[in-house]
Amino acid sequence: MDVKDTLLKLCEVHGVSGREDEVVKLLRTMLLSYSDDIFLNPLGSIVAKISEAADRYPEILLEAHIDQVGLVVTSITDDGFLTVANCGGIDVGLLISQEVIVCGKKDIRGIICSIPPHLKRSKKKESLTMDDIYIDIGMSKVEAEKIVNVGDVVTYNYRPVCLMGNRISVKSLDNRAGVTAVLLALEKLKQCDYKCGLTVVFSSMEETSGKGAATSGYFANPDLAICVDVSFAQTVDCPKNKCGDMGKGPMIGISPTLDFNLSSKLQSIAKKEKIPYQLEIMGGATSTDADKICVSRNGVVTGLCSIPLKYMHSPVEIVDIDDIENTANLLANFVMLCKDDVI
Repeated sequence: MDVKDTLLKLCEVHGVSGREDEVVKLLRTMLLSYSDDIFLNPLGSIVAKISEAADRYPEILLEAHIDQVGLVVTSITDDGFLTVANCGGIDVGLLISQEVIVCGKKDIRGIICSIPPHLKRSKKKESLTMDDIYIDIGMSKVEAEKIVNVGDVVTYNYRPVCLMGNRISVKSLDNRAGVTAVLLALEKLKQCDYKCGLTVVFSSMEETSGKGAATSGYFANPDLAICVDVSFAQTVDCPKNKCGDMGKGPMIGISPTLDFNLSSKLQSIAKKEKIPYQLEIMGGATSTDADKICVSRNGVVTGLCSIPLKYMHSPVEIVDIDDIENTANLLANFVMLCKDDVI
């Protein structure tokens, strides 16, 4: 499996939260290499049963969300511009002058409007809101209405940039990087003999509600779950205690939401197998799908592995391919070394 190629294929397709159809179609094809028992739940998540558990061995769930943040069209102005609302956590300040794709009857390109500095009413720094955002698609209202409907979603334009070393910048790395890590773990496990039951869930709607993980976790009914997401990588002016370092491996979560023994087990496996890792300390909820899966049914022993990522929810997110590969190594080794029905 070519990790970079797989990652870019996943990032290229659209999948704004609640509208993940293109990602689902691609992933169903990819998962056929590992399972012929693939289920699509009513909320748009994919559940794939990879293997059955031997006697006294646990059922393990590996989970990663597939949706991305974006915008939704709220109106077409008389001048043909599109107004929008956010779909997930969007920093409005990042939107000005961005290239976007409007997913209408066909995909069309657009530019988010900006006012030349010469024409601004005030020289003071203005606080923007979503009400200030308009998309120029180069059409009149009559032309636009033939292609675009209110309710259509908008995503950042796809433009990957390979940086120095093994780093890549592109939209939707949150959380296609996590999805890639899970797929790579399956590839590593394909030729291995392990006794645990294994199910993979690729969840919808994490960026807006977490309902995809909540319902899929209930359906999968695991004994143990590891959620794979991204988290903050250290950048200029970011607090060091809230960020990980790129290239130093997955961030193993420590949180009241997460099972401490499982988090400790992940650390011991990483040490034993010489897999680089770092810790992410959270004093409450994780703000990931782990918060939903851990309370499924009677409760699920849940852990969290996060891939360090720069510039989250922007069109220029950055990850290090080494971190994806080390996350996959940790997941695969956990499945292979998990021998008992209790951690």
